[in-house]
Order: sequence, then C-alpha cells, then structure tokens
Amino acid sequence: MIAANYVKLLRSPDVPRLIVAFLMLGVATTMTPVAYVLFAHAATHSFATASLVLAASTAGLLLFGPARGRLVDRVGPRRAVLGLAVPDVITDAAFIAGGLAHVPAAILVLLGFVAGAVAAPALTALRSLWSETLTGADTRQAAYGLMSMMVETTYIAGPLLVAVLISVWSPTAAVATSAVLSFAGALAFARARAAEQPRAAVEDEAGRLSAIAGSGRSTHCTSAAERHLDSDLMASGECSTSSAPESTWRRMRK
Repeated sequence: MIAANYVKLLRSPDVPRLIVAFLMLGVATTMTPVAYVLFAHAATHSFATASLVLAASTAGLLLFGPARGRLVDRVGPRRAVLGLAVPDVITDAAFIAGGLAHVPAAILVLLGFVAGAVAAPALTALRSLWSETLTGADTRQAAYGLMSMMVETTYIAGPLLVAVLISVWSPTAAVATSAVLSFAGALAFARARAAEQPRAAVEDEAGRLSAIAGSGRSTHCTSAAERHLDSDLMASGECSTSSAPESTWRRMRK
C-alpha cells in the first residue's frame, strides 16, 4: 500500500522534474558552507577567517529564513526560487573573485552572510507547491516522506561532493559547482508547469495572509523540532503559515 502511494506520486505531473530540481538546490545549499570555509582558508590561510565566514553564512541563512518563506507565500514558489537564483550566483562569483584577489577578510565574511541570506527556499517552495497541487492525503503523505528522505540525502551528498571536488581539483571548483547546481536547480524548478502559480492565486494568498494577520494568527518560522513533531520536514529556516494555538495543540497531542 505504501509502495503504491509512492508509485502514484512519481507518476504525477512534473514530480520527477521537481525531485531533480530539489536535489540540485538542496545539494548546492549544503555544499555552500563547507565550500566557503575551505575556500576562505585557502585564500587567507587563516582558520579564524574561515570560521567567521561559516558563522556569517549560517547567520544569514537563519536570520533571513522567515523572509524567504514569506517570499514564497507572497509571490509563489516559482518566482521566489527564480528571484533568488541570480543574487545567489552573483554572490558565489564575487566570493571567488574576492578570495583570489585577496580582499580584506571582512568582505569575505560579508559575502558569506549574503550567501546564506539569498539561499533558495527549496524546501518551502516544494512543500507549498505539493500541498496545493497533490490530491489525496495518501499522496501528500508520500510526498512529505519523500521530501524528508531527499533532505537527508542532500545533507550527506553536499559535503561529500565538496570533498571529492577538493581532492581532485580545488576549493574554487567546489564553490563554482555549488553556484552551477543552484542556478540549474532553480531553472529546472521554474520549468515545472505546476510551479507557475497564476497571479490570481498569488493575490488570493496575499489576501489570506492579511486575513490571518487580522485574526490574530501569524506567519512564523517553525523550528526543526516543531516540524518533526508535526510530522513535517526538517528545514533550513524557512517559514510556514500556521496559527500559534493550533501548533501548540499539535505539540501537546504528541
């Protein structure tokens, strides 16, 4: 029965394309911190600078997580992912150029922060998309289970790919590969017909968010633990829309 749900899911329109796009975006996201740290150390010969770059990248990822999630709510998954693809690639290119030009460490740290801030909201976008387009509770449950497996895969594959690239090439190649994967994943995601949310749907979503705000509900960033307790997915800081009382009630039931 469970296998049948996954087969049905994989036969749904655009699902294979979205899976590939998500894996590319996810691997790029998990590659970036490791690649940035090793590139910064190679460029500056300083573990202190490399550590600051990692801290800045993580801070940008977490602090701007709510904004990226809200962007998905306001403009739709396709436009949100595409809108962050270009600044993501530009930041990676600037980081490589700055490191090779031996710019001050503060600039590399700043670029690390920006890289985290503009990371593609892949999980939020895919989750939002499938919650709207997949019919049937069993199919959606299979989709969320698949997303969970894909997230774990990217956590392993990203750093592993960085290690391979550095061993056979250089830290520069690792950062560049992360940029290419991120951009290619964004384009693949945008080409999925399901991701083309109509303007009317975006306006309806904006109206729903206004109604939520007026009724005392809030758009907030749930923690990884809350996502796990709610049988949702571990994420990289992006937000979802829910009511605080409902979230609390679900945690109490668990």
